[in-house]
Amino acid sequence: MTNIILISGACFSGKSYIKKAWLAYKQNDFKWFGGAFAQQLKEEMDSLALIDKKKLSDNNYKNSVRKSMQDYGQKRRAWSPDYWAAKLHSAIGDDFEGGATYIVDDWRFINEAEYFKKEDFNVITVRVFRPVEMMIESVGQAIVADYLETHSKDISETELQHKYATDLGYFDFVIFNNQNGSGHLIKKFAEIENYINRKEKTNVL
Repeated sequence: MTNIILISGACFSGKSYIKKAWLAYKQNDFKWFGGAFAQQLKEEMDSLALIDKKKLSDNNYKNSVRKSMQDYGQKRRAWSPDYWAAKLHSAIGDDFEGGATYIVDDWRFINEAEYFKKEDFNVITVRVFRPVEMMIESVGQAIVADYLETHSKDISETELQHKYATDLGYFDFVIFNNQNGSGHLIKKFAEIENYINRKEKTNVL
């Protein structure tokens, strides 16, 4: 069975950092891969000249087009709720290997998890929290303030936040990313990996 770890959390909570740290930690195990729903959106919008994907590494530029990206993503989801999940599945299919583990760092909607469950992936759900002070330390107060005042109200930011608040048992794991560096994350990585291994053994039996 192929595993997919879906990581959710507010912008600037460190989801991408966690994915990169995890993949680096597993760098000698070539069955671990990264992925993102948003990568498919970025490629599509760039091809239509709606954004310049080369500039998205600049936080100020990314913040300036975030609303456009949210709106375009919702437009496609209105046409087909599983649109972005199917696009990511197709991208995974290009280098699919049975028994692999994929880490996706921008999970935003419940139906995305349900899609991969229906496609026979072993889905592990993770929620990440980071203090606002540490977000500001990473990207600056103006960008975090703009996100909290404007972009954080979009449904792509609120659906899983609401799910956490109303159904604590929904997420398999919660990561409190409240320190700098990756040292404090290693134990959590090992805990989740042990959980995956136990599930795989149970499925074999």
